[in-house]
Amino acid sequence: MGRAFTFQTASQCRLNAFEPWQRRLSPISHVAAFDFGTTYSGYAFSFRDDPLKVQTNQIWYSEGKFVSLKTPTSVLLNPEGEFDSFGFNRYASKAEDDEHEGWRLFRRFKMVLHNNKELSRATTVEDIEGNSHQALPIFSMAIKFLQKHLLQAVANQTVGVLEKDISYVITVPAIWDDNAKEFIRAAIEEVWNLNHAVTAYIAVYKSHTST
Repeated sequence: MGRAFTFQTASQCRLNAFEPWQRRLSPISHVAAFDFGTTYSGYAFSFRDDPLKVQTNQIWYSEGKFVSLKTPTSVLLNPEGEFDSFGFNRYASKAEDDEHEGWRLFRRFKMVLHNNKELSRATTVEDIEGNSHQALPIFSMAIKFLQKHLLQAVANQTVGVLEKDISYVITVPAIWDDNAKEFIRAAIEEVWNLNHAVTAYIAVYKSHTST
């Protein structure tokens, strides 16, 4: 099954991603949705055998301790510029021990998409110390982490599930302009650029605010 990165309303997304699946007309065995928010993020998924039983990750941990039902939308890079973690991370403890030099923490980077007419692959975001970094890889790292976390959650409940068995839904606010929506499409393609078996729907929803 090829990738589908089309923008659809929530009702269109239900028609294409859910209804054929619920009628056993699709080889997809799971549907998963990402809530990629400005401040917090999470995900939900359901199995075809029980489609109305929607499950979420109920426990996010920080340094081994339960913290929240969602995790902060933040990306931490190590001193080599490589991805270290998403969400709750060890930056604060490193800062307390004065061991944070070179580590880069990005928060609320999704705000760069709001009313930005100049969005491109060259667009940058700033870490908490004001240093810039190309925005697209930061978004892709965040989405990739949520996807891998989801796959592990599914694997904890069942065996033999392949990535191609899952249909992904990524939501974006209807108030976003076309530049922002296309930027999210590019970030998703960065995540799945080597896997043509993945199906992903980008669902546009109406909201007065973007979280």
